[in-house]
Amino acid sequence: MEICFRSSENSIPFCSDQGNPQAILDKYDSTCGKRNVVIIFKYTGIRTENSKILLNGSFTVKEDITKDPKLLIRIERCKNKENLDTCEPFHNYRTNSYCTTANAFAGDFLKSFEPEWKCPLMKVIITFYGVYRATNAEMDATAFFMFPIESWYWKVFVNMLDRDSERILLCAIVEMHLKRV
Repeated sequence: MEICFRSSENSIPFCSDQGNPQAILDKYDSTCGKRNVVIIFKYTGIRTENSKILLNGSFTVKEDITKDPKLLIRIERCKNKENLDTCEPFHNYRTNSYCTTANAFAGDFLKSFEPEWKCPLMKVIITFYGVYRATNAEMDATAFFMFPIESWYWKVFVNMLDRDSERILLCAIVEMHLKRV
């Protein structure tokens, strides 16, 4: 039986099979308040099946990105959502080669997009006009769910930067908490 949750009227729903870890996404911002972001990810749904996370969404690429961009990911954990002064660094990840890293760690997930999400990232691919869509793109979350994640409020910041100018190409902020039902 599938169960869907919302933490508030404006939060993003998360659906899961009963008994699995469940995420309540409290905030999702695909532009970080910036006006000229080149890549925008539009989230349309997420659910779990056992240890798999299935994601639905799309990337819109507004201009061709021919050079391998940099990627920065910062994860913070907070003792609770109501007091963000309790946040502390959990993990920082940086690579100067997004394309190499993405293919190594998320190749199968990225192949789920139509057209396939691969470098160089192009605005126009035949009739897709820079929109890459995924339906039930699958990620294995076994290792992730082994961490003591349920007692924390999580903030994840993602930035993809132009290799030379450091201009922000993609920016996303996700805030969530997890629980088992």
